[in-house]
Amino acid sequence: MFKNKHIIAALIVTPLLAIGGYFMLDAVVGEKPSAAQQGQSYPLVALPNCRYTSGKCTLKNNEFKVDIRAGEAGVGVVTLQLQSVFPLQAAKMALVDDAQQAGEPEAMQALDTDGKQWQIALKGAASEQSLLRVVVVADGAFYFGETGLAFLTFDTPYHEDFRRE
Repeated sequence: MFKNKHIIAALIVTPLLAIGGYFMLDAVVGEKPSAAQQGQSYPLVALPNCRYTSGKCTLKNNEFKVDIRAGEAGVGVVTLQLQSVFPLQAAKMALVDDAQQAGEPEAMQALDTDGKQWQIALKGAASEQSLLRVVVVADGAFYFGETGLAFLTFDTPYHEDFRRE
């Protein structure tokens, strides 16, 4: 079977054609990235660390990224800190009990002059069904996202805090 030169050539060329075809198809029909436009809205996707007791939640859209960390929590109050890669003009958050509830977003306070760090204390009980809704404005474009609250607590089986600031 491996003495036939046509079979040997096919075994060498077929993987190369498959890989080349994959990249060519992506170049032809793939979505071309474009810069965010002022006044437009863009969704933020919750990364997997939002679904676990990681202590941190990352919301992302291409290169735009915001990290949300839980701060001091009191009875009926959730303190959150938001850190952005890009300077923000404004940031708001709302804590809702279920996906059907509208919720009134509350403005966050900037912690620095360049607008990359923000903080808020939200009133309400954080349950498993509660959702956190985030809206930020950067360079005139609106970014919005939604995530659960499993990330609020940091828990590890090693009973040590490995987070790095």
